[in-house]
Amino acid sequence: MISGLRRRLFVVPLADNDHGKTTLVTGLLEQAERRSHTKAQKKRRLLISPWAQQVDAYVFVRSYRETEKKKFPDVRQALDANDPSWRQRDLILMPSHLHREDCEPMIELAHEAGFDAICVLLLLDRNELRDADELQRAVQCRALAWDARWTIDNPRTSNWRPQVKALGTELWFAMCATMFCR
Repeated sequence: MISGLRRRLFVVPLADNDHGKTTLVTGLLEQAERRSHTKAQKKRRLLISPWAQQVDAYVFVRSYRETEKKKFPDVRQALDANDPSWRQRDLILMPSHLHREDCEPMIELAHEAGFDAICVLLLLDRNELRDADELQRAVQCRALAWDARWTIDNPRTSNWRPQVKALGTELWFAMCATMFCR
């Protein structure tokens, strides 16, 4: 493999409230930064791949709809206001709820800036979907023009936090394998 060869990723963990998106991102950051986090914050980060390559990233820890949409009515404004240099990064991580009107501009902006857009659907108890509306919105969002569609199963357990953090570690490894063409 050529050491400088890499793909640039715009990754969107995708789920409604209480599915574990924030904990998933926190687990990913703990692995990628090799330190624990009590409360991770959105910001630019230098992450380390499992193969010791640096990844220049901007990471939103919480969903666009929960935090950014109130202040910035569109995704471009949120990205530009938080990190005017986002287009130069190796990785943008921006969680989203299951809203097509939020996901479509994320994909368009990712492609305009030369990123591969990846949705990561977080399923909470695959056999026990919460309601038909959630399922329909998930189908609509996954049907968009993503470059890749990944799914993470997050079955309900009484000790869910360590489980979701471990899933974040797995996601980090999958992202790095994709980014560094392994």
